[in-house]
Amino acid sequence: MGASDVVELALEAYRESARSLLAASAPSALLTLAGFMFFWSYAFPLFWSTRNPDNIDAQVGEAAVAMALAMFVAAPIMLFGVAYTAALTTQIVADFMVGNVPNVNSARASATRSTGILLKLLLRQLLTGGVFFVISVGLLLLSAGLNGDSSDLG
Repeated sequence: MGASDVVELALEAYRESARSLLAASAPSALLTLAGFMFFWSYAFPLFWSTRNPDNIDAQVGEAAVAMALAMFVAAPIMLFGVAYTAALTTQIVADFMVGNVPNVNSARASATRSTGILLKLLLRQLLTGGVFFVISVGLLLLSAGLNGDSSDLG
Protein backbone atom coordinates (compact mmCIF):
# COMPACT_ATOMS: atom_id res chain seq x y z
CA MET A 1 0.00 0.00 0.00
CA GLY A 2 1.55 3.28 -1.14
CA ALA A 3 1.37 6.68 0.50
CA SER A 4 -1.40 7.87 -1.81
CA ASP A 5 -3.45 4.75 -0.98
CA VAL A 6 -3.09 5.39 2.74
CA VAL A 7 -4.19 9.02 2.33
CA GLU A 8 -7.13 7.95 0.16
CA LEU A 9 -8.25 5.35 2.70
CA ALA A 10 -7.90 7.81 5.59
CA LEU A 11 -9.97 10.41 3.75
CA GLU A 12 -12.62 7.82 3.00
CA ALA A 13 -12.67 6.75 6.65
CA TYR A 14 -13.17 10.30 7.86
CA ARG A 15 -15.79 11.03 5.18
CA GLU A 16 -17.79 7.94 6.12
CA SER A 17 -17.42 8.48 9.87
CA ALA A 18 -17.58 12.27 9.97
CA ARG A 19 -21.01 12.57 11.56
CA SER A 20 -20.28 10.10 14.36
CA LEU A 21 -16.80 11.55 14.86
CA LEU A 22 -18.06 15.11 15.20
CA ALA A 23 -20.99 14.18 17.43
CA ALA A 24 -18.89 12.03 19.74
CA SER A 25 -15.90 14.36 20.00
CA ALA A 26 -17.77 17.67 20.37
CA PRO A 27 -17.83 17.71 24.21
CA SER A 28 -14.14 16.89 24.58
CA ALA A 29 -13.27 19.34 21.80
CA LEU A 30 -15.16 22.03 23.70
CA LEU A 31 -13.20 21.13 26.83
CA THR A 32 -9.97 21.53 24.88
CA LEU A 33 -11.18 24.88 23.56
CA ALA A 34 -12.06 26.01 27.09
CA GLY A 35 -8.55 25.18 28.29
CA PHE A 36 -7.00 26.99 25.34
CA MET A 37 -9.21 30.06 25.83
CA PHE A 38 -8.34 30.14 29.53
CA PHE A 39 -4.66 30.13 28.61
CA TRP A 40 -5.12 32.73 25.87
CA SER A 41 -7.29 35.05 27.98
CA TYR A 42 -5.64 34.81 31.39
CA ALA A 43 -2.16 33.27 31.38
CA PHE A 44 -0.69 34.40 28.04
CA PRO A 45 -1.28 38.15 28.54
CA LEU A 46 0.52 37.99 31.89
CA PHE A 47 3.73 37.02 30.08
CA TRP A 48 3.68 40.26 28.07
CA SER A 49 2.54 42.89 30.53
CA THR A 50 3.35 44.01 34.04
CA ARG A 51 1.70 46.12 36.69
CA ASN A 52 5.07 47.03 38.22
CA PRO A 53 7.48 48.16 35.48
CA ASP A 54 10.06 49.40 38.00
CA ASN A 55 10.08 46.43 40.39
CA ILE A 56 11.94 43.38 39.06
CA ASP A 57 10.82 41.18 41.97
CA ALA A 58 7.16 41.91 41.21
CA GLN A 59 7.76 41.13 37.53
CA VAL A 60 9.32 37.79 38.42
CA GLY A 61 6.31 37.05 40.63
CA GLU A 62 3.90 37.94 37.82
CA ALA A 63 5.80 35.66 35.43
CA ALA A 64 5.66 32.85 38.00
CA VAL A 65 1.89 33.30 38.37
CA ALA A 66 1.47 33.22 34.59
CA MET A 67 3.57 30.07 34.35
CA ALA A 68 1.60 28.42 37.16
CA LEU A 69 -1.73 29.28 35.53
CA ALA A 70 -0.54 27.85 32.23
CA MET A 71 0.94 24.67 33.69
CA PHE A 72 -1.53 23.79 36.43
CA VAL A 73 -4.87 25.05 35.08
CA ALA A 74 -4.89 25.48 31.30
CA ALA A 75 -2.57 22.62 30.29
CA PRO A 76 -4.37 19.82 32.20
CA ILE A 77 -7.75 20.89 30.80
CA MET A 78 -6.42 21.01 27.25
CA LEU A 79 -4.45 17.78 27.56
CA PHE A 80 -7.38 15.83 28.94
CA GLY A 81 -9.59 17.04 26.09
CA VAL A 82 -6.96 16.20 23.48
CA ALA A 83 -6.26 12.74 24.95
CA TYR A 84 -9.95 11.82 25.11
CA THR A 85 -10.64 13.13 21.60
CA ALA A 86 -7.65 11.24 20.17
CA ALA A 87 -8.71 8.00 21.85
CA LEU A 88 -12.31 8.40 20.73
CA THR A 89 -11.57 9.22 17.11
CA THR A 90 -8.97 6.48 16.87
CA GLN A 91 -11.49 3.89 18.03
CA ILE A 92 -14.21 5.08 15.65
CA VAL A 93 -11.84 5.13 12.66
CA ALA A 94 -10.36 1.76 13.67
CA ASP A 95 -13.85 0.23 13.56
CA PHE A 96 -14.31 1.61 10.06
CA MET A 97 -10.88 0.42 8.91
CA VAL A 98 -11.56 -3.19 9.89
CA GLY A 99 -14.98 -3.11 8.24
CA ASN A 100 -17.17 -2.78 11.32
CA VAL A 101 -19.92 -0.22 11.68
CA PRO A 102 -18.53 2.45 14.05
CA ASN A 103 -20.15 2.10 17.46
CA VAL A 104 -19.98 5.40 19.35
CA ASN A 105 -20.88 3.87 22.73
CA SER A 106 -18.14 1.26 22.42
CA ALA A 107 -15.73 3.96 21.30
CA ARG A 108 -16.59 6.09 24.34
CA ALA A 109 -15.99 3.15 26.68
CA SER A 110 -12.68 2.39 25.01
CA ALA A 111 -11.69 6.07 25.09
CA THR A 112 -12.50 6.26 28.79
CA ARG A 113 -10.21 3.28 29.45
CA SER A 114 -7.31 4.55 27.34
CA THR A 115 -7.45 8.29 28.10
CA GLY A 116 -5.18 7.87 31.14
CA ILE A 117 -2.47 6.22 29.06
CA LEU A 118 -2.69 8.88 26.36
CA LEU A 119 -2.70 11.60 29.00
CA LYS A 120 0.55 10.23 30.46
CA LEU A 121 2.09 10.20 26.99
CA LEU A 122 0.99 13.77 26.29
CA LEU A 123 2.28 14.93 29.69
CA ARG A 124 5.64 13.33 29.00
CA GLN A 125 5.83 15.05 25.62
CA LEU A 126 4.79 18.36 27.15
CA LEU A 127 7.35 18.08 29.93
CA THR A 128 10.09 17.13 27.48
CA GLY A 129 9.36 20.15 25.29
CA GLY A 130 8.41 22.43 28.18
CA VAL A 131 11.73 21.94 29.95
CA PHE A 132 13.39 24.15 27.37
CA PHE A 133 10.67 26.78 27.72
CA VAL A 134 11.10 26.82 31.50
CA ILE A 135 14.90 27.05 31.12
CA SER A 136 14.57 29.94 28.69
CA VAL A 137 12.17 31.82 30.98
CA GLY A 138 14.51 31.16 33.91
CA LEU A 139 17.47 32.52 31.97
CA LEU A 140 15.41 35.54 30.94
CA LEU A 141 14.51 36.24 34.56
CA LEU A 142 18.12 35.70 35.63
CA SER A 143 19.37 38.14 33.01
CA ALA A 144 16.77 40.70 34.08
CA GLY A 145 17.90 40.30 37.68
CA LEU A 146 21.58 40.58 36.80
CA ASN A 147 20.89 43.61 34.63
CA GLY A 148 19.07 45.28 37.51
CA ASP A 149 21.93 44.47 39.93
CA SER A 150 24.69 45.69 37.61
CA SER A 151 23.21 49.21 37.52
CA ASP A 152 23.75 49.43 41.30
CA LEU A 153 27.47 48.59 40.93
CA GLY A 154 28.39 51.49 38.65
